[in-house]
Amino acid sequence: MHKLIASVAILFLASLFTSNVTAQSSDELPNPVLSSFESWQNDFGAEWRIRRHDNLPTAQFLWGYHADAPFIPQNDGDFEELARMAFDKSYDMFGIDDFSLKLRAVKHLNLEQIATTNKVAVEFGQSVNGIEVVGGSAQALFTPQGDLLALDGLALPHLRKFNVRPQNDRFVAVSVAMNEYRTLEGGREPNFVAPPELVIVKHKEDKFFQPRLAWSIELRNNENITSPAGRQIFIAADGGYAMLEQHNLIHNQQADGVISSYATPGTAAHSNSNPPTLQTMAYMNVTSSGSTYTTDINGNVSIPAAGSVTARYQGPYCRVYNQSGSDHSASATFSTGGGNTLTMNTAQSENITSQASCFDSVNDFKIWLNSIDPTDTHMDFQVRTNANLNSTCNAYYDGSSINMYSAGGGCNNTGFSTVVTHEEGHWANDRYNSGNGGDGFGEGNADVFSMYIYDVAIVGEDFFTSGGYIRNGNNNRQYCGDGNGGCYGQVHADGEVLMGALWKVRQHLNATLGNAAGDLTADTLFIGTMNAYNDSSIHSVIEEHWLVLDDNNGNIGDGTPNYLDIDGGFRQQGFPGVDLDLIQILHTELGNSLDEAGPYVVDADITSVIGSSVTAAEVTFTVNDGASTTLNMNNPAG
Repeated sequence: MHKLIASVAILFLASLFTSNVTAQSSDELPNPVLSSFESWQNDFGAEWRIRRHDNLPTAQFLWGYHADAPFIPQNDGDFEELARMAFDKSYDMFGIDDFSLKLRAVKHLNLEQIATTNKVAVEFGQSVNGIEVVGGSAQALFTPQGDLLALDGLALPHLRKFNVRPQNDRFVAVSVAMNEYRTLEGGREPNFVAPPELVIVKHKEDKFFQPRLAWSIELRNNENITSPAGRQIFIAADGGYAMLEQHNLIHNQQADGVISSYATPGTAAHSNSNPPTLQTMAYMNVTSSGSTYTTDINGNVSIPAAGSVTARYQGPYCRVYNQSGSDHSASATFSTGGGNTLTMNTAQSENITSQASCFDSVNDFKIWLNSIDPTDTHMDFQVRTNANLNSTCNAYYDGSSINMYSAGGGCNNTGFSTVVTHEEGHWANDRYNSGNGGDGFGEGNADVFSMYIYDVAIVGEDFFTSGGYIRNGNNNRQYCGDGNGGCYGQVHADGEVLMGALWKVRQHLNATLGNAAGDLTADTLFIGTMNAYNDSSIHSVIEEHWLVLDDNNGNIGDGTPNYLDIDGGFRQQGFPGVDLDLIQILHTELGNSLDEAGPYVVDADITSVIGSSVTAAEVTFTVNDGASTTLNMNNPAG
């Protein structure tokens, strides 16, 4: 500690450090939220920070420090109870009614592998009398010992008196939805209409979201595979039959993308210069004597007796459907003992290579995910993968399948590596409850899955027969600021902001930690945020979510193990970044004096909280409201 002294009336510090700036100044918050937050700081520490919800008069994210556990949790039920207690304690900030919270998951995040501390995320959905709040969620983050680290609320507040009895007829609502669908899709008729479901939606009225009772109706038209159409339309159920919201269910990979090969090496497209090579088929089902067996991660399988074995592009995590002919299968006879082989796609045709590559890529997703977190089960289901659709230059996810197109029109077959995993990334966004927000979040986050799985910045390399790619994590498309989502006017372009930021975070981590450790850290924090939070839009709070997971002492103010790399990556893409509390000032206030001549001694203890030295300080003062005078402070301690 260094003591600096000077003759002055008012203290002003100038040093090499920036002062702490919270993500949202407290005076912008509504008074009840501000009062509750101040009480929280009094109870649990002034280091806590708060972020206001952009679309609600409540807090969204409480973070920055830790609160001691009222008891030590012994099981997942205890963590659920701690989370409910935390939201109850913070009710005046978040306004989330406990009765509306329905437990989704308690997830233990293994973060020790990246040299920080393990954490436990508790996720709630939201419903009222069994009626789901669309996009309503709340998350609490704890240490394994139960200390609270953060609360994140995307749930609607104050729903205790909300009326869930519909006033509108569901069948009339379906008719209205069909008319809206025709308008949205340029006159096309839906050939599938799902039964209406009663839900509560967040409807923007003036400045804030308001809860509205609605009929949720899914409508699709898949007759034209070159342009499939699907919408989730929400028609008011509380009077008026207005369309309150609508979600596009089709997430296309447009012709600005990249194509890769079918079971070809690397991530580039199948071509004469990059022909298929023999790849082992992980997690593939094979049949023998009427029974089914599954290969391991290296493609190995054991059957109980010698006999004929048949394999198809089908397994517990992927089922490929060939849309331009019969599904490929191959058979071989296994003898007793080892050394048996079965080779599929021996002709190496484009059609079958696409099926093989689709299957291989979907399993790449599963293998990568469980290499980061073996307990993560979000993608433990059979992904329906349609290969070789009779059209060109596209790929899409529609809510129940991923779909890859045939070669032609200047494009390679889209059934390959980063295109397949991008489309499955959309599915993952839904499975993790982040969704595919129209501001570009869905596209950008799906790109992040592809980039991180294959450790490449390019998504869709050689998508076109002439070369090129779809998107690049090294792009310089800058963040437009909170509340300005979709500012580039096209979801893929808007998504480049997020995929660019998270690729640059990965690059910074690699430069600091080395490639293997940097990749593991980026992958672990990314999957951690998917489990701990539901970031459904591109927003600066995403960096804060990363930092809380990276923190190892419950105090964001003194940084996190990888703060510089995370913050640097986000700032490079135009995000505002997060400032830290890097110095502490203890100052004894000057008392009143009748001595006008002085001198007046200002005594301040100034300490760096990150182990560095404070090299200089200044004080600024005025006399009788005159001009300001600045003096250097002395350091008698050296």
